[in-house]
Amino acid sequence: TTIDAHAVSHLYDQNDMDIYVGAGLAVTNMDDALNPADPTSAPSDETLVGPSLAIGALYTLNSQWAVGFEYYSIYNW
Repeated sequence: TTIDAHAVSHLYDQNDMDIYVGAGLAVTNMDDALNPADPTSAPSDETLVGPSLAIGALYTLNSQWAVGFEYYSIYNW
């Protein structure tokens, strides 16, 4: 689970196409995976805080819908 607040800069916003980049701060709760080599180990969870980066493009279909893709990366401090 991730909560993120970021500022977005629209690099290209013409007619129906929007290309953007956003930088921000993310707080993530990460659950540890079970280790099959050590079945007695207990999984733990970690709370991580760090910067985030989003780069994406959207194409507007109508006033309520848009389709696109986004590269989203979270970094741990």
